[in-house]
Amino acid sequence: MGYDAPDNTPWGEGGFDAREVLDEDAATEGGELLADDLDGLRASADDRSHLTLIGHSYGSTTAGHAAHDQPVDVDDIVFLGSPGVGGDTDHADELHVDDGHVWTGLNSRDIVGQLGNHGSVHGETFGEGLW
Repeated sequence: MGYDAPDNTPWGEGGFDAREVLDEDAATEGGELLADDLDGLRASADDRSHLTLIGHSYGSTTAGHAAHDQPVDVDDIVFLGSPGVGGDTDHADELHVDDGHVWTGLNSRDIVGQLGNHGSVHGETFGEGLW
């Protein structure tokens, strides 16, 4: 939908863009596009369907920006393997969904998800539960 997520590969559109995950600029821009797409989904529906926003890895940071910065009309939000929701979000209630409708999933061996747990890269990120 117009969003070029950092893909960590040297081929394809944009070339080697893994360095973009070091900041949230792409997630912020992608969050704006995602919010527009979700608004379009809501507008095109005849009835109120249950809409769940799911973000994985850096995409969860993008989803977090969409929910926090643009308040999107979704029923649930799921973050999987998330390095962090992004921006100024400190609590689930800042994502503009009802209480109990923000979900997370983490594989104990997922280094990216450990960033979300600890907030930064350190020895524990690479050692705890990874082997």
